Amino acid sequence: MSVVSDFLGMTFRVVYEEDVEPHVSVLYWDWSGPELSAKYGLESRRIIEGWLPELGMGEIDIWVEEHLAELEKAWGDSRVGKRPAPISPLD
Repeated sequence: MSVVSDFLGMTFRVVYEEDVEPHVSVLYWDWSGPELSAKYGLESRRIIEGWLPELGMGEIDIWVEEHLAELEKAWGDSRVGKRPAPISPLD
């Protein structure tokens, strides 16, 4: 597992898991509460496990759309044991 991007109080990691839709793991934190986590499906474009507040979901959607090819490559790299390359944050 490796961090591929970090922005808006969220950290994104790519983790290959067999029999699970390609996804990014999202860790979200702010000063008002505990860290939250979820898996965001690259194919379904939705949360497939866990929960995140609605605030920021639009930015995740935009970031995934802008970097889909890079995320798919990172997923493939992770699948064969290679460390995924960093991906630029949302501008």
